[in-house]
Amino acid sequence: GLTVLEETHSMYHGEKVAFGTLAQLILEDAPKAEIEEVVSFCLSVGLPVTLGDLGVKELNEEKLRKVAELSCAEGETIYNMPFE
Repeated sequence: GLTVLEETHSMYHGEKVAFGTLAQLILEDAPKAEIEEVVSFCLSVGLPVTLGDLGVKELNEEKLRKVAELSCAEGETIYNMPFE
């Protein structure tokens, strides 16, 4: 879904994956200590932990909707997750 945001186009795939990993941990309601450990690791190696770190300086409802729609499009990997 983040690929719809032009601001992220200069970021490496792995940088987007790091951010997505954090988002997934939050969606899974992972223990706070686990999230903090991953955030700490990401920061220690220079990986992004916020949308701002990915180059997204302004996120309005239209952009957010586009990300959500692309993320939830038929055939996307989000459907591999056990969320309802």
